[in-house]
Amino acid sequence: MQTYKFFWKTHKWAGILLSLVFLNVSITGILLLEKKNFAWIQPATMRGQDGLLADFIDTGELFEIVFRQGNANFRSIEDIDRVDFRPGKRVFKVRSEHNYAEIQVDAVSGEILSVASRPSDLLEAVHDGS
Repeated sequence: MQTYKFFWKTHKWAGILLSLVFLNVSITGILLLEKKNFAWIQPATMRGQDGLLADFIDTGELFEIVFRQGNANFRSIEDIDRVDFRPGKRVFKVRSEHNYAEIQVDAVSGEILSVASRPSDLLEAVHDGS
């Protein structure tokens, strides 16, 4: 009888734990699927000025522009996680290693188009368990 109770309790608590994991994966997965539709999950990609390829700023200029902002998340090259370039929209999306921060820069003029947080990156970390 004690063996039966042990397996029954183990089964119950394992089921509760696994259902919480599946619920977490489901909810964060749905939010990640819809992230482009909601600016509070992922900021919209802005559109830069029209220009030719020769008019685009280079990465050295891009980093100088980002560092001049004085943003605590972008103080040195080590703070930059990645740079996402959208040539069709003529915009650089510079993402920080810290606090899920992002700065969008016009690829032609070098103007700052957006400074925002990216909760979608946090959702991805929660979703995949990292």
